[in-house]
Amino acid sequence: IKMHDSRYSLIVAIVLGIAHMCMFVGYDTGSFIGESVLHSVHDRRPAEMDEDAGYYGQAIVNAFNMLGHIIAPAVLCIINAKWSMFIGSVFFTLSFASSILMNELVVYVSSAFLGLLYAVFSAGYSRYLTQISTEATIAKNNRLEWSITNLSTLFGSFLYIPATLMELKSSEPSIYREYSDTQIRIIYGAFAVIGIISNVIFGFLPNRSVEGSIASERSVQEKGGKASKMVGSVKLTLLSFFDPLVLQLSPHFIYVGWQNSVWLSIYPTTLQFTESLSQNVLVIAYYGITFSAGSFIMGTLTGPLSRRFARFGQTPCLALAGGLQLICGILIFLSTPNLSTIEPNDD
Repeated sequence: IKMHDSRYSLIVAIVLGIAHMCMFVGYDTGSFIGESVLHSVHDRRPAEMDEDAGYYGQAIVNAFNMLGHIIAPAVLCIINAKWSMFIGSVFFTLSFASSILMNELVVYVSSAFLGLLYAVFSAGYSRYLTQISTEATIAKNNRLEWSITNLSTLFGSFLYIPATLMELKSSEPSIYREYSDTQIRIIYGAFAVIGIISNVIFGFLPNRSVEGSIASERSVQEKGGKASKMVGSVKLTLLSFFDPLVLQLSPHFIYVGWQNSVWLSIYPTTLQFTESLSQNVLVIAYYGITFSAGSFIMGTLTGPLSRRFARFGQTPCLALAGGLQLICGILIFLSTPNLSTIEPNDD
């Protein structure tokens, strides 16, 4: 018996969100602690690890992710959306597992591959969402899936707490939040295990498209063989850089990228590099829980607010986000020591 499209779409969106969340447990929480973890390795073995390797690794991920988005749509001409997500998610898991080695070269190489395959995953994810959605259901499915995904740092924090408390040295006084080799292996090993769960879920996602899906309507318009589609996809991506609407949105893209780096990497590192804050070894867990709660609440409220206020997702949403981020920025500026973003200090 074939499941009705509306129920099928809803269930698959939920399962997709769970898989996405499992993958991001390691990525988001790992971004919170990456610089502090590798700085701890540097302090024990300075010849083997640069003190800023965590920041360099994140920069490499972002740079290769940007380049990867140029060719990622072309990959979908060869591999379908489901398997693009699966392959991308496997490289997330491999990246988490490689962190157990605590090797600087491995960090940089895995970051480059992660950036590229993250782009492939994103392209596959976007296409898959259009396969299970129509014009009428895409917004609802996207909100539902993303709300579940945003629980990643909540579950990441639940993993972080026991890994921190199981080692008594974690509570000893220090100028910054230090991580032992054992803790690093436990934390990233747990991320890898959760990542494998996401791989399995992505691998078992159905390929069925709903009737009248956005993807099926667009596929009718596409002509030619795989090679011509790939070339056309890359050309279209490159030409989009010069599209007037894209150019108008460029400041917004830059702003979002900057905010993403601040909240996922820079500010969490600041909390761990400030002596007065790092004395609470669970500060990152608290940060992850509140980060997840805020993201989930806004993801859940966007739908009702969009129905209540016309075009809420545009100017009103941007104004609300801008105002809240301005307040957060001022509070961070007033409460953060000058050097806490780049090195441990006791200011």
